[in-house]
Amino acid sequence: SPDQAGSLHAVMQFATILPGFVIVPLVKTARDQRGLAAGLALSGLLSLAGLLFAPALAVLWVALFGFGIGGAFVLALAFIGLRTATSHQTATLSGMTQSVGYLMSATGPVLLGALHDAAGSWQAVLTVCMIFCVVLAALGLGAGRSIHVSSK
Repeated sequence: SPDQAGSLHAVMQFATILPGFVIVPLVKTARDQRGLAAGLALSGLLSLAGLLFAPALAVLWVALFGFGIGGAFVLALAFIGLRTATSHQTATLSGMTQSVGYLMSATGPVLLGALHDAAGSWQAVLTVCMIFCVVLAALGLGAGRSIHVSSK
């Protein structure tokens, strides 16, 4: 129902706050964040699979999703500064990643809403989002390496 959806959304939003307290200290002390990046993305995958296969535990799944994806967002923003050596590199990487990220954020809900309307259920949408979590984990393994990007 709309009331249940709103309540679940509130749980998810609250859960996105928590990673800032947990992730930031880990990022500051770890040289390599590959495991953290992949783990956060895979928690998103697990939560989406949970919603698909055990929807009665939706509160648990949306809290896990909020924590995982919220943490991945915090980590992605941290990577901008961690992976650059100069202010010019930081500005360039920030411009690229945020442009792509916000473009996906603007178009994703519309496209996934259209998929939901075409399929008539959430199964296809959850499956596509699960695939995106696998892609996010793979990208996190690359971005989490302790290296700096170079600009030529």
